[in-house]
Amino acid sequence: PAGSEETWFVSGAAYGLYIVFNSVVIAFSRTPWKYFFASMGLSIAFMVVCFVIARGWIVFRNAHGSDEASIVFLIIMYHPVALLCVMFMRWIAGKLKA
Repeated sequence: PAGSEETWFVSGAAYGLYIVFNSVVIAFSRTPWKYFFASMGLSIAFMVVCFVIARGWIVFRNAHGSDEASIVFLIIMYHPVALLCVMFMRWIAGKLKA
């Protein structure tokens, strides 16, 4: 990415894909609550790594911009919601089968 705004967008999109991936994987997990809490911890670690890499890239490239796009990491709010929705749908499917 050329500028800081594009760099933040790319790192935020990578984090968004991580959320989607986790939402699919939890649907097939044998221990969904264990996966949920492990995923939350890894989510924070992944977000920190994305932030450090993006910030390092911006400094290395001397990219100009307002860095307002770094707010994209507020997407972390949707990670537990997405996982809980998938777990709820999984619970409903289990009740319908019974």
